Amino acid sequence: MRHAAAFCGTPALQAPPDGLAAVLDHALAASESITGLVVACAMVYPDRKISSVKAKSITKRMKEKAFARNVSRENILECEKAGIPFPEFVELALKAMSAIENELID
Repeated sequence: MRHAAAFCGTPALQAPPDGLAAVLDHALAASESITGLVVACAMVYPDRKISSVKAKSITKRMKEKAFARNVSRENILECEKAGIPFPEFVELALKAMSAIENELID
């Protein structure tokens, strides 16, 4: 979960009528889940690097329920409840995780 917190500082987060706590709940749920999908995608690349993963690959793998089947696609899509469109959220996740990939993958 510590990596999920990196997404909370984005200016895209706007408090909806139900409050900032709800936005953060949705953002954290989405962030925690997308990290698993990003790492799973990286593991099928020859170099096994997060920085090699493209947003298009994440979007494609989101639709494949058998791929990283323990990753909750519903949770990932909660990014939209936090006010972040899915394509933008994927880019944000890849950028944040690529910056610390040496800490995430050995």
